Amino acid sequence: MMGLVEVECANALANGWLYWAEWCELCDDLLGVAPRVLDPGREARMLRVDAGRTFGFARIVGRKPEA
Repeated sequence: MMGLVEVECANALANGWLYWAEWCELCDDLLGVAPRVLDPGREARMLRVDAGRTFGFARIVGRKPEA
């Protein structure tokens, strides 16, 4: 399928991994003990160890084209 959305902007955020890690740390603080499938503290630690070498955060903004 093509033409479902028009992409306005698509790029990698500089230091996006850091925003992602901070979000995970906040969620971990709020959730406390979380089930194994949802472990934001573990995810945050992984992101901090990686430090942007592998993981990043992309921004993609699109809109539905007018008919």
